[in-house]
Amino acid sequence: MKKKLIIALITLFLISVVSVGFLGIQGKDDKDDKSYFTVAVQTGNLRVTVNGTGVVTASQRQTVRAGVNDAVVDQLYVDVGDVVTEGQPLVRLSNATSVDQVQQAQLDLKAAELKLKEILNLGPNEPIPTEFTNDLVIAAPISGRVTIVRPQTGVQLGAGTVVASIINDQDMNLVINVSSAEVGKIKLGQQAEVFIQEFMSTLPGVVAEVSSESIQGDTTFWYPVKVKLQNPGLLKPGMEGSATIKTESGDLLRSGSLEALEEINIKMNFSGEISEVLVKSGQRVEKGDTLFIINSPGMLTQVESQLIKIQQAKLSLARRLEEQKQLTITSPIGGTIVDLAVTRGDTVTPSTMIATIADYSKALIEIEVDELDIGKIFPGQKAYVSISALPGQRFTAEVVSIAGEGNTASGVTVFPVLLELEEAEGLRGGLTANATIVVEDRVNVLRVPVEALSTYQGTTAVQVIRNGEPLWQPVKTGITGDYQVEILDGLREGEQVIVSGAGASTSSPVPGTIVPGMEPGMRSSGSGGGGSGAGRGGGGGS
Repeated sequence: MKKKLIIALITLFLISVVSVGFLGIQGKDDKDDKSYFTVAVQTGNLRVTVNGTGVVTASQRQTVRAGVNDAVVDQLYVDVGDVVTEGQPLVRLSNATSVDQVQQAQLDLKAAELKLKEILNLGPNEPIPTEFTNDLVIAAPISGRVTIVRPQTGVQLGAGTVVASIINDQDMNLVINVSSAEVGKIKLGQQAEVFIQEFMSTLPGVVAEVSSESIQGDTTFWYPVKVKLQNPGLLKPGMEGSATIKTESGDLLRSGSLEALEEINIKMNFSGEISEVLVKSGQRVEKGDTLFIINSPGMLTQVESQLIKIQQAKLSLARRLEEQKQLTITSPIGGTIVDLAVTRGDTVTPSTMIATIADYSKALIEIEVDELDIGKIFPGQKAYVSISALPGQRFTAEVVSIAGEGNTASGVTVFPVLLELEEAEGLRGGLTANATIVVEDRVNVLRVPVEALSTYQGTTAVQVIRNGEPLWQPVKTGITGDYQVEILDGLREGEQVIVSGAGASTSSPVPGTIVPGMEPGMRSSGSGGGGSGAGRGGGGGS
């Protein structure tokens, strides 16, 4: 019995020892299981960004339409994909009615100008003056000798009155008649000798005209023939003479009389009073020389009326030319032809689409920004853009506009933000783009990972390792990036702060051990239960 009691006491003691040892070991494991990760406070750059995704669009995009009726596509100058400049022809249209209207407008203007020249007593090729008075200038229409009919100044004359005549007698014609049997022997250019009876002299001549119309004589038909000769100065119309024409069958002699090559009667186009006479009877004048000046108030009235008709004709012609000009369709902007909607031979109306031009020299991207970030975005901020279809390339952009109202869906509100790329070579409309807007940049600032921040006793604080122990340290923060935050006060460069850990607490310091040899941002306790982790030093820092 005593032996059994002794065995029972020994067994109870062993159980107690084992239990106490297990509890001691378990307690030690619980204490050593607490671990944490630290990172050094660093000086570096910090950038705050906002990201968004959008689609590439052209900075300008215009659709060109025909703008004219009843026209046909006559010529295409471009094709899809061609780069064009502003004003470059794209398509030429044809319209027969437009061509006829332009020609008629030109004829109407010409007729109106000729009428004014007739009023002013000007030749068809003489310029129209720019200023007009009541004085009507009567000028010589041809070179020749003047015969004045009414030379007196102060004489009142009516419209249509002949005031003078001019004959061109530098060269003259001797007019002779030949029979129907003889006319076939005479040819233009045949040489002749002309004898002037009054001076008893012979002058050389040449056959200048052979009439095809006969004159009825007493017994036969006669055909007029003109022999041209130079006037030595004394010959006058009406003088008698004879011509000997050298024909292939022999000389042919016929008589006739002299006439001037040209004779013009000058008439008053308007009633008026002769105020100046500048020539004398028998005086030789050159074409354009002033003969008379006549005061004619009625002439100025007709001139003004005709000037109005000329202006109307000019406006009509300008309108028709502008309509014809519209038949050549030009590009309103510089850019790339992204659509060509017509082919040669197509009939178009004013609303017919001809082409679409897009300007990708400065492409646009519209992204959506969350309402929590929209307050950070302002026009002029820089952005960096990557295109999914162009890996390895990065484009620079700028914020150009921000929508005044957001779009809400499923309880989430976003605001459209428009970016303009500075260079857009190789871009096409519809490409997916990822944009990063730079909100703020800080250089050479103290920074710690965002995970290091916590709230302790109502203030922002971090757990810093001092003398091997974690202590709460209040801090003053600046800007916050995606992964790091700026420290304005409370920490020094190189200090170790806790960023995470199995034993980390938000209410009391956490014991732990820094393991020598670990890289910055990779700290762990040396005993069981702890893992390993990387401190996040990126996310906008550098």
